[in-house]
Amino acid sequence: MTRKTTETMKTALINHKPFTRDDYIKAYRKLIDKEAKLSTISWSLYHLRNENAIRRIGSNKFERVREHNNSTHKNDYRTIMSERLIKIIGDTSHRFPNVRFVAWEIFALNEFLNHQLARNIIFIDVEKDSCESIFEYLKEELLTPVLFKADSDEINRYAKDETVVVGSLISETPLDKQEFWRIRIEKMLVDLLSSKSLRSMFNDEDIATIFNDACQKYYMEERALARYARRRSCEKKLRLLLPEKTEFVY
Repeated sequence: MTRKTTETMKTALINHKPFTRDDYIKAYRKLIDKEAKLSTISWSLYHLRNENAIRRIGSNKFERVREHNNSTHKNDYRTIMSERLIKIIGDTSHRFPNVRFVAWEIFALNEFLNHQLARNIIFIDVEKDSCESIFEYLKEELLTPVLFKADSDEINRYAKDETVVVGSLISETPLDKQEFWRIRIEKMLVDLLSSKSLRSMFNDEDIATIFNDACQKYYMEERALARYARRRSCEKKLRLLLPEKTEFVY
């Protein structure tokens, strides 16, 4: 996507009300190329999201991020990934091209904490039917420990730095529409409350700090957050507990 195309589309959206993907397609074909392929237009939309020029505000709804308000607007979350995690994602995607999974590492939470975590653990949640297959694959391919649906006791006992924990991808998990394997902030935060193994790694003050900082900095899709929280049976914790400890507005 050329800089001229980027600036043209950004300018076109400055005074635009919330728009859908179809609105964007029409605008692109009117302003840039009337015969542009859908794949090209989808990539340009993705590019603008990556630049934080636009943000998602709902299911198939987007809005322009106003540049004069950069001090207050919230960005879409893009998790930081180590080279090792990127390689695991690439190798797993190549070996299982039709399987959806979400992968992230605990070090991503260092962004939100006052202290830095000393031990990194990689979590990979996989579609139920393929969970064991990917576990066996990673166990053979990796030199570090790979645990299967490990609880907090198993993690505390067996996990070392760079350990991989394979679990099931739960229904209603919010997925990135462009890169399904990239964790969304809604899933990360809900899992912090609902996963006993993950929750055991942090105290109440840590959890409050993570939520407070994340909710100040990043946009969240409220509907996806609520739906996933209900699925993980922690909606009450979001509604009742967290607002008392953080500035998170549910």
